[in-house]
Amino acid sequence: MGLKQAYFALRDRVRFIWAQKKYGYMPEGNVQDFKWENLNHIVILKLDGKLGDTQVMSDFYRRLKALPQRPLLSVVCPENLASVYYDILGFDQVLVSSRKPGAGEINSLCQQIVAASQGAGHQGKVDLVLSTEPAYRPRDFIFNWTLRPDFIAGCDYTVASINLHIFHPATYNHPVSRAFTELLNRGGVDTSDSVRYTPLFKAEHLSRAMSVLNPSAVFNEPSDQMPVAELAARARAAAASTPLFGINPMAAPKSRRMSPEVCASIIKDILGRSESTRVLLMCPASSREFIRAVMALMPPVTAALHGTRLLTMPENTSVSDLAALTALLDGMISVDTATVHLACSCNIAQICFYDNAGLESCRWQPLSHNAQCIKFDQALGTLPERALLEPAAAFIDQQLASR
Repeated sequence: MGLKQAYFALRDRVRFIWAQKKYGYMPEGNVQDFKWENLNHIVILKLDGKLGDTQVMSDFYRRLKALPQRPLLSVVCPENLASVYYDILGFDQVLVSSRKPGAGEINSLCQQIVAASQGAGHQGKVDLVLSTEPAYRPRDFIFNWTLRPDFIAGCDYTVASINLHIFHPATYNHPVSRAFTELLNRGGVDTSDSVRYTPLFKAEHLSRAMSVLNPSAVFNEPSDQMPVAELAARARAAAASTPLFGINPMAAPKSRRMSPEVCASIIKDILGRSESTRVLLMCPASSREFIRAVMALMPPVTAALHGTRLLTMPENTSVSDLAALTALLDGMISVDTATVHLACSCNIAQICFYDNAGLESCRWQPLSHNAQCIKFDQALGTLPERALLEPAAAFIDQQLASR
């Protein structure tokens, strides 16, 4: 660890100790008597803004909404996820927060949470606060101290105030979705049926995605009366003559990204298979330098297909637009990032490349029988190109042969 990293680690530790001491709160709920059917107000803290986590937790949220007493569901999240929680996941209260709220902002958010509880006839009470981040932050202590729930759910085993542990970050070796079904089981909810992700888009997002990807396809206007996963399957069938592969080379940590050379080689492979295959390069529009680097590696004949058979993401693509675009793919090649989980919600065939990060990669690998997950013991950018290109080519072969 360098001097700079040591400084930040020490600073964060001091802040943690200060917050735990100043805002120490011990919930009074008896874990032995914990029952989901007794909870009337549940608060989810999702301030990290991770889309993949939200998709993985969508089955958990669906089951909470199906509880007999239908508890009031509040979430605190950044702006990028607000519409997903309100319009798609059906939360009763969605509060937008900055990524690093101070005590004043947290106090304002908590006042709104308490007011919602009062308005729903729950006397301002919060029964459960749940945070999914593996390490507690000072803000978590402030939320708990202000809301004073009976139960606090989280993953940080160093925090004494957490009385419902979701999973242990150092030992849990199952998919995260299973950790949430186990949590539901602890409170008396039957989860014997399989995990089922909620697609994070509506018919309107699918219609918009179809106009981008398949403008000439003959397909009836999407209807809200039909499940969106089925609508997406019908849209894919309507464009069966032009198979579409998505490539997502980008992840937040640079060590998990494909190089422009590998990305360009996969694109050339797909487009070279026939005159009808198409590619969606799933980099956000903000990744202009990476996109330019990929395009610069294309031969002129391939570069000329940009806009027809080689597509890029539209400007201002929302989270739900991205989910709908993913649902229209015939196959996806991706690194370890949110689109892996978005593809699982509609059972899109995919191959994804992960760092072999031990338990972490076990927890977050795709949950779908239609997904292949290949793990490497070193950063993707340091691998020989063939390590990615050969399995990607085999996957493309597989998908084209099955059509």
